Amino acid sequence: MGTALGTLVVATLLDLSWPVRIALIIGVLVVGLFYVLWRHRAEIAAGAGASAGTGDAAAGTPEVAPAAHLDSPAGSPPEPPTPAAPAPPTS
Repeated sequence: MGTALGTLVVATLLDLSWPVRIALIIGVLVVGLFYVLWRHRAEIAAGAGASAGTGDAAAGTPEVAPAAHLDSPAGSPPEPPTPAAPAPPTS
């Protein structure tokens, strides 16, 4: 069933003229952008509300804690995790 539908879709797309193909691509991109914005609308509203309430120029930058390996001296890699002790043999 999926192969038949895929074949029909590909055949239809190949028969379309270039302006219709371009319009279809633009339509898919617009729908995708709308979906992403709709999906993250709460985060966008929270970010707009937080930056509108302050007069700070850096209000749009998120507060992120530095990574643990950034605390080590420059040029030294982070410490590798300690391996777990091997399990005792069972008989």
